[in-house]
Amino acid sequence: MPLLAPDGGIAFVTIESDTLLMRLAAIILLLTLAGCHGAKIERSNALDSDPLCKMLPGKVETISPTKLGTQYFPPSFGRIMHICNFKGYPECFPKVSTFENEWYSKHWEAAQEPSLYQLSKGGGKSAQISVLRFTWLPTFDHPVIVRIEIAPGFTTIIAKELSGAGGYDPGTIKRQIARTLSSAEARQLADAMAKASPFNESSAKCELGLDGSQWMLERSDKGGFDYASRWSPKKGSMRDFGMLALNLTGWNFEEIY
Repeated sequence: MPLLAPDGGIAFVTIESDTLLMRLAAIILLLTLAGCHGAKIERSNALDSDPLCKMLPGKVETISPTKLGTQYFPPSFGRIMHICNFKGYPECFPKVSTFENEWYSKHWEAAQEPSLYQLSKGGGKSAQISVLRFTWLPTFDHPVIVRIEIAPGFTTIIAKELSGAGGYDPGTIKRQIARTLSSAEARQLADAMAKASPFNESSAKCELGLDGSQWMLERSDKGGFDYASRWSPKKGSMRDFGMLALNLTGWNFEEIY
């Protein structure tokens, strides 16, 4: 039971205790993310590449920077690496197509978001920070981007909702928040990544759709850059993590699909 000292000492101790818990939670989350992988930027390519693509037809696509010069994906993501049967016979496709690169990049740029790929190549302070970014692009509704920065001692969420639509023009920033996560919220994130990370599942699902939403998760840390995506997931680790990220914004959404 707390005691109230004349000089406010107990209140000070409570703040110290909360701060310690937040720092511990942030450290646990950093260790969890570090344990999810060990190699550098090319790692996810190697995991997803199908050796049969050396023999099957496929087209290498160009992953270029935006007009403002921001490179959101590694150029190597344009290499053919997984097999789909869209036309009734097997063909190989890249991890990210030219169309996808332009589509996703214009939303991140409209939201004034940094490139996590470029961040992963930097040194200095950026090497001490792990960043997760969840992007939700619903075809007919406002895009939402949730960036989580994990540093020794604290975890920060920066969320933005755009005024446009995920399948059309992105618009501009409609609303945004930035706050430090509580120790309980940071532990939730750590538990979610430890339980089932979207990066540990193959992204070569050959998913195709017109009306739905694209769910994406990126990670940047000293281990490199990772990327995973799903089309309108109804269950699984991407759905679970995306719902957690959206809930952390505190915003209400009419429908999440």
